[in-house]
Amino acid sequence: GDHRIGTAEHLRETSSIMLETLDWKFTANEEAWQVELPEEQNRDLFLYFRESLHNIMRHAKAKAVEIRVEESDHTFRLVIADDGVGIAPERMERPATFRALRARAEALRATFEATSTPEQGTRLVLTIPLPKKRKR
Repeated sequence: GDHRIGTAEHLRETSSIMLETLDWKFTANEEAWQVELPEEQNRDLFLYFRESLHNIMRHAKAKAVEIRVEESDHTFRLVIADDGVGIAPERMERPATFRALRARAEALRATFEATSTPEQGTRLVLTIPLPKKRKR
């Protein structure tokens, strides 16, 4: 049959390529491995993901990155946490700080949350609503 690689597996591969110089960890719950987002959503998700990892590589001075993917209650949740320099509260307030990521989240009809502690790192949470599964 047509074996397309699932969204989580694709995220994991992207992590291994982009974060190979760092200590990175990727985990997903059982349900998340089964998710295959529609092509357009997939594309927006990967633009978001690559942008996030680029930011970490460029600015965070991180040593470690943890990525977690979970599917539950009709949502697909992607958490990206780094142990880098963090972002000052006044910069967190500025719309420009995560403009590109917010735009991607909007395209995905997803919610985007960022929290950061200077000298401890930054955590990005993207929550994408999934269509309700049709019962066969």
